[in-house]
Parts: sequence; structure tokens; C-alpha cells
Amino acid sequence: MSLSLNQVQIVGNVGKDPEVKYNTAGDPIASFSVAASEKWKDKSGKDQERTEWFNVTAFGPLAKIIQDILTKGARVFVQGSLRTEEWTDKDGQKRRTTKVILSGPRATFLLLSPKKDKPSEAQGDGGFQATDDDVPFGLTALIPTLLPLAGMATLIGGLA
Repeated sequence: MSLSLNQVQIVGNVGKDPEVKYNTAGDPIASFSVAASEKWKDKSGKDQERTEWFNVTAFGPLAKIIQDILTKGARVFVQGSLRTEEWTDKDGQKRRTTKVILSGPRATFLLLSPKKDKPSEAQGDGGFQATDDDVPFGLTALIPTLLPLAGMATLIGGLA
């Protein structure tokens, strides 16, 4: 038997507040997007930036936690598996989308920016922009120690 691995790790900012739906059994399913940007200088020395957007879906108790604490702009680390879904749109065209799935023993969710209360309509957007300076010192060394926690998704809030 050959070895296979389907695992992705992303650090980025949440694009909008999570959307939570419930399956027929009443279990929560949270969906949100994460933007991961990279910056570099081109050959002429001009600053360049590219942002990749990832759709993320979490299931069960982790979905409920995400609904309660995650807001637009928050900086997160997610580790999950990739899943491609296919469907036919209303015009008969075949479509595909790829999602990061947070489910199972290797799923990890880390809130890297301080937890903020969800804003009320009177408070306006209330979002914030996290920068690389918001990522705690030593996070790169911390992540490998958190990943082996088997059998559960990991949640750490307010690491700033």
C-alpha cells in the first residue's frame, strides 16, 4: 500500500464573518474564506502582491466555536484537507470548487489575532486588519507541537 497525504496549511485573514448552516441531523457547518497574500519585488524593484482566496468549511463542535469567535479580518491558521466538489449550474455547465475541510483528527484552527466581539449594526463594520506583526513571536516553532494532538481540532484564541 502506498502512502497518501491530503493536507493543507494556511495563514491569512478572514474575508467575511462565517456563515453557519445546519445539516438534517442538526449539526453545524461553518463556511468562511481566508485570504493569504504574498509580497515580492519584481525585476525592476517594483513591489508586487498576489492574494489567493481559500474557501474553508468546518463541521460539528468546531463549526460552532468558529461561529462564536471568528470575525471578518481576523488572522487565522487553518490546517485541513482539500476537497473538490463538482456540480452542474443552471445553464448546464459543469463547475468545480475546491475547499479546505476542517474535520477529523488532523484538522487544526488557530485564532492568531485577539478575539473581538461581533459588532452590532450600530457599531458599523468593526473589522480590523491584522498584519504580520500580529502573529505571535515563535509561532513557527509552536505550530509543529500543536499539530500532533490526535483526535481533536485544536483551538487557541488570543495569542497576541
